[in-house]
Amino acid sequence: MVVDPYCRRSQLEYLVTHTSVNKVLVSDRLSDEDLDDLVEFVESIRHRETRLRLRVAPAADIHDRHVINGDRVLQIGGTAHQVGGGTTVVSEPVDLGEDVRRYYRLIWKRAERLASYRPGDDRAERVA
Repeated sequence: MVVDPYCRRSQLEYLVTHTSVNKVLVSDRLSDEDLDDLVEFVESIRHRETRLRLRVAPAADIHDRHVINGDRVLQIGGTAHQVGGGTTVVSEPVDLGEDVRRYYRLIWKRAERLASYRPGDDRAERVA
């Protein structure tokens, strides 16, 4: 799962092209136009080996960007401008991994479904 409160179409296109991610969780701080662009992109997928599901959750529930899989949690965030000039860093919160994984699984279950793609389908399914 990729958790990205600010994910836009270009980032989703990159993820779909270069990874096998199957869940993307975005926040409602995105504009309706940005959310529509994400749904439109999922609906435009014609061939992908991996299923893709897109959901939106309340902004208050999503903190930072995360890449979560079965055994790792990567947190992607920026350093303070005074420390690193706003440089993006990736950290693996080993001690917190299971808690983060459990938290975002719960948020995923409660999130609003936007669109999904299943391999073998002629087109993506619009959920909302």
